[in-house]
This record gives sequence, structure tokens and C-alpha cells, in this order.
Amino acid sequence: MSENKSHIDVKINRLYSDKMLGKEAIQDLESWLDNESEREELSLYFSEKWEAAKTSDVKEVNQRKRIHLTSTWWNLQFYKNVAAILLLPLIGALLFVIVNQKVADTQLMTVRTELGDRAHFVLPDGTEVHMNALSTLSYNLSYGVNQRNVQVTGEVYFDVFKNPSLPFVVSSDSITVEALGTQFMVRNYLDEPFVRSSLLEGKIKVESTDEGMVLVPGESVEYNKAASVLTKKRFDLGMGLAWTNGSLIFKDDTMEDVCRKIEHWYGVDVICNMADFKGKTFSLRLRKEETLYNLLAIMGEVLQLNYRLNDDKLIITKKRINN
Repeated sequence: MSENKSHIDVKINRLYSDKMLGKEAIQDLESWLDNESEREELSLYFSEKWEAAKTSDVKEVNQRKRIHLTSTWWNLQFYKNVAAILLLPLIGALLFVIVNQKVADTQLMTVRTELGDRAHFVLPDGTEVHMNALSTLSYNLSYGVNQRNVQVTGEVYFDVFKNPSLPFVVSSDSITVEALGTQFMVRNYLDEPFVRSSLLEGKIKVESTDEGMVLVPGESVEYNKAASVLTKKRFDLGMGLAWTNGSLIFKDDTMEDVCRKIEHWYGVDVICNMADFKGKTFSLRLRKEETLYNLLAIMGEVLQLNYRLNDDKLIITKKRINN
């Protein structure tokens, strides 16, 4: 090994063997990494270590770290390699803190779902996320270091990893929802007149510009976008969670609500004259295996309608009764 490579080994081994976990270790390593030539040598060093460790089973670890690696202030490949092969856990932990502290707060990661899609993943802090169709979730690359703030649109369910020293905060339109460790949902579609937050477990605080409310399990709060008013309501836990399990539920839904759910769930554009179905409601629970055609056949009988599906366009018309 070259002289340069040897001095890197010495520095890493000193940090590791001395278990320097405090402020002194972080300052020492930060000073080391501030030197451009040192960073280049270190990147090459760990690249070679990575090549040597390719036979290790590191896929799961690498997947959990990858979401952090879209933008940093220095060679990203180096940090990915450290995290992936778990070479020297102490140095990896120190690098995680330092790199994340140097990420700009304006840099965002965004996850999106399209019409007809749903997503399930885990945030870097261990918080589990389910996203319904036509939704977005964004967070700063410094997420989990000194804050846990996310912004959402659409419908998103969170099972928050408990960390009392770092509250989990969701922003959506003009409201914020704060939790320490809990299970809750936020719904905010652009074509709906409200923002809704519903609590399944634990406790959350919902705030708008002018007021705030604390929810207990089984409660939801709706924010009226036009009137800027919060209203607390009871929440049906079974119905609220159904979409995360692949079930589609209609319960006394108007035709407008039915069409909106079909668009989101199946990824089609629905054309319908709502006036033809004024005053009518529809209730049904669909299992995972049910298709759009199964749904339309039932709606045709219950609501007396005709339908025509051309590619991604669904046309619904009122059934005309011949005299």
C-alpha cells in the first residue's frame, strides 16, 4: 500500500480504536475532510475497499442509504461505499453526521405517485409511509439530522418512528401536523375543498394560521381552504386505512366523489354529467382482485348508468329507459 494509503489507515484506526464519539472526534474528522486532496484520496481509498467487498450481501443496506445520496458537497460515491459495506461502523456514523450537516436546507427529495399508483417505503429515520394515487412527499436532505419536516399533497399515511427529541412535522397547504411517534394520515388533493388529518394511534397537534387542535385516536380534523376554518370530526378507522391494504370503499358517496375515486384508483379520466345523478349515492367495498369492469357492472345496475371505456378515458351516461 502506498504511503498516502497508509496514513489514511492510521487516521481511521485511531478514530475507531479510541472510540472518539464526542465533539473532538467530529471536529477532527471535519477538519480532515475539509481538505480537497484528502477527500480525493479518501474517495479512492474507499472505492478500492468497495471493489474488494463486492461479494458481501450489502444490497439492503445500500438501498436504505441511497435516498440521501442525490446531492452533497463532496464525492458521493465515497459516502455510499462507506454506508454500503459498513466498513468501520464508527467512522461511518461520524461521516453520516458531518455530511448531512453540510447539506443545504433548500435541496429537496420528492417522491411522487401518478393516477392509479400507490407507494410504500421507509424514510431514513425509520418512519413508514404509504402514499395513495396522485400524491407527493418532499423533504430536505438534512431530514433526520436536526429536523423531521415533510411536505405532502394528495393522501399519505405515516407510521412515525418515535423520537421525542425530534418531532415529526407534516406541512400541507395552510396546516401543520406535529407528532412524536404515532400513526396518522393527511389528505390534501388540489381538486378537493379541504385538507384532512386523521389519527389512528398516539396524539397529534394540528395547526392552521389562526387556530390549533389536539387529536386523539379516532378523530380527524378538516381545514376548509376557502373559509380557513378547522373542524373536528369522528373518524372511521377501517375506512380510512382500507386503501393502504388495497381495498377501495364507497360509503354514501355522491357521483362526484365516486368519479374522483375511480380516477385516482384506476388512473383513468372520467367524463360524466353530474346533474344526471344528482341526489344519488353509492356504497360498495371492493377487494384487491376486483377490476374496474367489475365495479362498472355493479354501478350500472345500482345507479342505472351506461359506460364506455376507451383506453384511459371512461365515459359515463345516464341509462335511458324506453317507454
